[in-house]
Amino acid sequence: MTGVLSLDALFSPGSIALVGVPRGLKPGKVFLMGLVDQGFAGPIYPVHPNAGEIDGFKAYPRLGDIPGQVDMVIVMSPRETIWQALDECAQKQVKIVIVYTSGFSETGDVMGATDEERMQRIARAGGFRIVGPNCMGVYSPSSRLAPFPFMPKDAGTIAFLTQSGSLMNLFINMCSAKKLAFSRAVSFGNSCDVDFSELLEWTMNDADTDIVSSYCEGTRDVRRLFGSLKRNAGKKPLIMWKVGQTDAGKRAAASHTGSLAGSPHLWRALFDQFGIVEVEDIEDLMDTVMGLPSGLTIVAKKPF
Repeated sequence: MTGVLSLDALFSPGSIALVGVPRGLKPGKVFLMGLVDQGFAGPIYPVHPNAGEIDGFKAYPRLGDIPGQVDMVIVMSPRETIWQALDECAQKQVKIVIVYTSGFSETGDVMGATDEERMQRIARAGGFRIVGPNCMGVYSPSSRLAPFPFMPKDAGTIAFLTQSGSLMNLFINMCSAKKLAFSRAVSFGNSCDVDFSELLEWTMNDADTDIVSSYCEGTRDVRRLFGSLKRNAGKKPLIMWKVGQTDAGKRAAASHTGSLAGSPHLWRALFDQFGIVEVEDIEDLMDTVMGLPSGLTIVAKKPF
């Protein structure tokens, strides 16, 4: 499927570089810790201008200094260094870039949104995709990928798509306590390039996923989401916790990702038309996932 196959490297990269990974125990270190804890089998390349080694891994001053192919790059360096990192990703012919760095459209600053548009242009010209910024990226236990240490290592058949990275970690660990396991999960943050609609397409067509759950604060492109929901209605159960239905919720959603929460009436019409199961909080989301058997088909309530 055009536009979907290009995301394969997100879920099964052969090698990963960590640009700006700290030497000490700082927030960005969780990416390296997560890969080590999961037992990622491919090469891991820390990129740091002043470190020869980080946690036993040989470090490189620049992405271009790494020998061989790099499939995925996780960028956690300061905002002002983003452009150099993305230019180097293009030169290195990287396939997928996860931008953990924040300080863009979620701040409400016009420049933040403009910078995200610039990111997308660089990615398009450079032949790679971007997840983020302001995100934690991907969890895929079958590929030994995790953005946090101590996440479950057993793969299941549930997918989780979320704009919130911390919620991804919380929800998966809550479900693990109930013996529920995941095929994939993605924290996509501000979605300057890869967005909820495209991730939904991928997971709906993923042979390893039977149930798709999601936490959605809003979308920049309702028309694209509508098309994705229409094409995939009834394939697999889709459970959605949609925040931003109230004025307070809209403000909270905008403060996190800068996306458009949209009209509650519009979202409820989408839920009704395409047979989406709506939930109201994280406990409701977990209970609903737990109550749905694999292979269940939910029929849309209204014709489309």
